[in-house]
Amino acid sequence: MIKLKAYVETAILADVLIKTGSESDAAKDALRRYKHTLLPVYAIKEFKAGPLAYVSYLNTKLLDCGSYPATLMALSRVVKQPNRVATCLRLLSELHNEIVNQPQTPGLVTQYGSLAEADKRIYASLVYESKVLVLKAWLRCSTLTTEIVDDLVCYERVAPKVRRNGRYNLQPTTCKTEDCCMTSKLRDRSIELNKLVTTIKKEPAKRENPPRQRVLHDLAVRKNFKMKDKDCKNLGDAVFALFCPADADILTTNISDHRPLAEALGKTAVSPKDVVSSKP
Repeated sequence: MIKLKAYVETAILADVLIKTGSESDAAKDALRRYKHTLLPVYAIKEFKAGPLAYVSYLNTKLLDCGSYPATLMALSRVVKQPNRVATCLRLLSELHNEIVNQPQTPGLVTQYGSLAEADKRIYASLVYESKVLVLKAWLRCSTLTTEIVDDLVCYERVAPKVRRNGRYNLQPTTCKTEDCCMTSKLRDRSIELNKLVTTIKKEPAKRENPPRQRVLHDLAVRKNFKMKDKDCKNLGDAVFALFCPADADILTTNISDHRPLAEALGKTAVSPKDVVSSKP
């Protein structure tokens, strides 16, 4: 049974604000099914440092490389951060497909003449669309849900700025203090923290699990533990399980990671597919 409230996870933001196609449509449809949609500031922080930063990175690559083919080649050579590269390649493909199917505008014809039919028009449009997408996604982030909840006083929500060289500055993306404000909210919840530690131990090995388990353990047993920004990031999915209200569903596309954590605390995690297929 789907609840009346949804506690919106970061991947949903990416699906709605950045992606196109069936995944985006499903996420939007799922949000509309809920009477109340709650967006924690932690999800906004993750979104800005992750998916939104990927769009900014793509825009920078386009500006640095000078053409669509050169950008594709440069991205294909990046070895580190495979998630970022995969997101950029997918977005670049989606933007390219949209642009080549659009009628050319008089402004681009005036600027490039006959070349408006070819690579320069496409490249200019890719630079423009990726640049606009960063600001558009950030602005829509604040209005996507019925409510923004669980403020983080140690984190400032500052809009992206464009530097003089045309590249984006997304700072700040981190906590501004040496001890995240969530520390005081979690320190006395050792029973729940230990339940999550036990659950993570039973899960298949993943790169993010050991650091997440360590932070949860330190919060549970170390009275003077200070959670730095790296620790805050490492908590990741556990934050949604810990702070989601009991009368809300965690709405996420990452069910395999979120559901075990949610169920360990007697809560529910659902996907857009679950919501759309459920009876009203």
